[in-house]
Amino acid sequence: MKKTILTALTCCMVSAAFANDEQSYVGSYTKGSVDTLQQLIVLPDHTFCYALTAGSLDLLVGGRWRVEDGVIFMNEVRRPNPVLPVVASFNGEVKKRTVQAAGQSLSDNLSVIYGTSRDGKMPADMRPILAEDYNGFDSRYDLPIMDNDVSIFVGVIKNDAESLSRNTVYEIFQYDLNVANNNMYTIYFNREAVRPMLNVKAFFNDKNLQLSSQDSEHGMDGAQDFGKKTVLLKNQNSVKEQCINPAFSTEVRVMSGERVLLKPVKQFEAQLDMDKKAPYYETPDEYKNQR
Repeated sequence: MKKTILTALTCCMVSAAFANDEQSYVGSYTKGSVDTLQQLIVLPDHTFCYALTAGSLDLLVGGRWRVEDGVIFMNEVRRPNPVLPVVASFNGEVKKRTVQAAGQSLSDNLSVIYGTSRDGKMPADMRPILAEDYNGFDSRYDLPIMDNDVSIFVGVIKNDAESLSRNTVYEIFQYDLNVANNNMYTIYFNREAVRPMLNVKAFFNDKNLQLSSQDSEHGMDGAQDFGKKTVLLKNQNSVKEQCINPAFSTEVRVMSGERVLLKPVKQFEAQLDMDKKAPYYETPDEYKNQR
């Protein structure tokens, strides 16, 4: 979808003249290489869209912009999304209620912990789901759940601790397993929810837009020359619908079809010691033997 936006916007532009007021920034700027394409769309209503395509990475960011002393400041706006989303669905091949961890997703953050509760209270026996010294988990992994369990608790390290150690602060989410006609609950890690916000500044240098940032997360490491601008035609609906509106929405993104994105009933912080807690899934023996 993001590549489609880039293509659609690029074919709807005409060359523009340079002006000296803040609206002179309004337009489109493109920077590309062999395997990377970046596009910045600055709209007249003080919103912007930044699109990055780099190999398997597609990124679409919306936000607000302002001009101070000849410099344009761009700050990302992001809709609320859970760090550890749990998705409910129905699986006809499953005979009883099942909780699974999406290994490929959770491999992006190996600090995720899990526990179940019969009374809605935080369990004392929460444990890491995956071993923290291996990031090759790529399957769905069953997690324990009893018939009389009413809630699951999942957590992720909140502070900057480098490993599962003593006195680590976790962000904990409680989910109730009461979705009608669903028997499968899958835990994911949402990288987008923890990605650093895009905040950059830019200015014109000989009519070329120069972005200044140390933001390698968004493909902007150091000074970036986005060249001269081209101006969009009046119809900007595609940018609004696919980039700006989703970013500014206050609604949590829901799943399509028969999959339901659960809403956590509680979210809180807890200081836990996971140093000696064995993960549900250890590092594979074949990987251990290679080290």
